[in-house]
Amino acid sequence: MISASPPIRHPCAYGIDMSTHAELIAATHDVEATRQLLGADALVYQPLEALKALYADGSMCYACFDAQYPTSDTRQALCDVAREKKAARRS
Repeated sequence: MISASPPIRHPCAYGIDMSTHAELIAATHDVEATRQLLGADALVYQPLEALKALYADGSMCYACFDAQYPTSDTRQALCDVAREKKAARRS
C-alpha cells in the first residue's frame, strides 16, 4: 500500500471532522504494525518533507502530521473534540 500523504498521527483542532488521537492508526502503531493490521505486503508513506516541498510557496498547516499546531495551546480544543465524539457515539 502506498499512501499519498505522511502518516496522520494527530487530530485537527481547527474544525476538520476527523478521528481522535486514539482512533488514528498511525498515532498508536508504527509502520510495521500498521502494515500487519492492514494485511499489506508493504506500506509506504509520503515523507512529510516531500509534501512540504510541494507547497513551499504557501502557508499550510501540517499539524495532523507533526503536531506543530500554528496556534499556541490546542490541548483544550482537542480534549473538547474527543469528549464530543465520545458522547455522540453513546447517543
